[in-house]
Amino acid sequence: MSVAMIKAIASAEIRSTRRLARYWPFTILSVVFVSVVTGQTFFIHAMGSGLSASLGSLGPRYAIANAGFIAVILFLVSLIFLVFDIRHRDVRDRMVEVLDTRPITNIELVLGRCLALVFMTWLPMLFIFTVLQAFGFVATKLGIPGGTMEPYSVVSFLFAALSSLALWCALIAFLTLIVRNRLIVTLVAAAILIAQMWAMFMSPGFLAPSL
Repeated sequence: MSVAMIKAIASAEIRSTRRLARYWPFTILSVVFVSVVTGQTFFIHAMGSGLSASLGSLGPRYAIANAGFIAVILFLVSLIFLVFDIRHRDVRDRMVEVLDTRPITNIELVLGRCLALVFMTWLPMLFIFTVLQAFGFVATKLGIPGGTMEPYSVVSFLFAALSSLALWCALIAFLTLIVRNRLIVTLVAAAILIAQMWAMFMSPGFLAPSL
């Protein structure tokens, strides 16, 4: 397995993903949605924390729990629509013959593409929480609603999100190899994601970390 080959495949996939029409709407909508929801939480906390203990629990310091959960779900869904037709794109762009004649192993091809797609979905999450942290820092200086999130929690979340995206991308890539129909791949992946969310909400609290 060649690291240089994996890097070349990942670079090519990043360029291809940037040109996908569906990548940018998913990414922009996800970034805006997470930012608006988090900003709304900051505002509600600032306006009502002195009147209600429940609203006081919405403090910016631990907002990563809610904002991070929303971001992970949105980008897991986004990843489904980036990976589900990865083989079909090769056929459509007439790249199948080229790939089959190149000295590339299946592991190098799948690993390089998964690394690229995971990076392209993780990067917006890094952008979101970097901007939110910067806004929180400025907000505390100016005395406007907002605040910084706990830094170690943010860093831990970003690493955890990276591993979640990697596992999810690998699962969808595996589905595309055993199921050629794109609709079935999408439905199966969506069913798995919904089942995992259901299990997380229905399971006892002490089992939540394992889900």
